[in-house]
Amino acid sequence: MRYIVLTLTLGLISTSAYSQSLADQINAVDKSYQHEQSSAEAANRKAIAAERARKVEAQAREAAKQKAQDKLLKRDLSYEDELRKVELENLKLELQARRTRVERSNEFIDQELKEQAAGTDLIQSNADAVRNISDGVKEKMKSQGRAEEKKAKGFWGF
Repeated sequence: MRYIVLTLTLGLISTSAYSQSLADQINAVDKSYQHEQSSAEAANRKAIAAERARKVEAQAREAAKQKAQDKLLKRDLSYEDELRKVELENLKLELQARRTRVERSNEFIDQELKEQAAGTDLIQSNADAVRNISDGVKEKMKSQGRAEEKKAKGFWGF
């Protein structure tokens, strides 16, 4: 009986030790599983956060790229606007130069007409002067002829 009690006692002790050891093992496995779960969740959260950070960074890069493109486009547009202004100014200056040239050509035509009129007046004046001289010479000759006639009449008495 002693053996039975001893065996039973040892069996109970070993069963309780075995059951305690099994519970410890289950608890250890559970803790390990929970630790793995929390590690996996942490890794998953970290991966999600990294993915979000990559997306935010990609969006920021895209926004910066778009802003740079907009800036280049704006600069190109203002350059084109400035170029159009310069071309328009050149066209205005060219038109003004043509108008001035036309006005000047009218002045040159007027000047040429005045020059021709002055030439005509000079010719007329020379013709008048020659006529006056010839009239003067003619009158002088007539006067001399009359004087000669008077002299000749008076000398002979006729």
